[in-house]
Amino acid sequence: MLLVILSTKLLPQVFNIGTQNKELTSSHALDATADITGNKPVNMQKAISFVLSFAICCVLGYLLGNIALPLYKIGYFKLGTTGGVLLSSLALGYQRKVFFLDFRINEKVLNKVRSLSLLIFLSSIGLKYGSLFFKTLSFNLIGILFASLVAGSISILFGFWVGHRIFKLDWPLLLGALCGGMTSTPGLGAAIEAVNSDEPVLGYGATYPFALFGMVLFTKMIFVLPAI
Repeated sequence: MLLVILSTKLLPQVFNIGTQNKELTSSHALDATADITGNKPVNMQKAISFVLSFAICCVLGYLLGNIALPLYKIGYFKLGTTGGVLLSSLALGYQRKVFFLDFRINEKVLNKVRSLSLLIFLSSIGLKYGSLFFKTLSFNLIGILFASLVAGSISILFGFWVGHRIFKLDWPLLLGALCGGMTSTPGLGAAIEAVNSDEPVLGYGATYPFALFGMVLFTKMIFVLPAI
């Protein structure tokens, strides 16, 4: 996680990449919760529609993430809660409206929900493992920490080289793709703040499902294949 966050700050400076901010605006913004932005009074009907649509997106993603797909002798693969919700939100966001549910949600509202959710996620991780972190630090873990540093650095640098030199991706899009390839949601938050744009979300959403699939697949292969 630290490697991904640091890469959002260091890579543009090391390789002298111009980070031209591109503000993504939605032409289908709602006024459902416009009171959050301080512009208009809240419309209760649209606010209820927003909450209902958001909840259905999360529930559908949770159910989708728990579907087990067989992988021959390797075992089973699941998208998990994060992958399932990501796919469901991408599909529903593309459809925009399903029956009476409208998924064209105000961008400013989504930004505030995303920021709050990221804070809750990070604080819950810290509170859960903070008391054990320093207790588990030992000389035996130095090798593991070094291995993770090397593996993470190689992955990020190789992905950056392919995206920047071969595919010629814009930096915000490439940055989101790197975060998705590392399955790092906190890194995505840092990427959005680094470029002051929502464009990294596009790269993140395109690469995350494949990275998650590869992570589960290769992890199972490491333990299962020697026994086959």
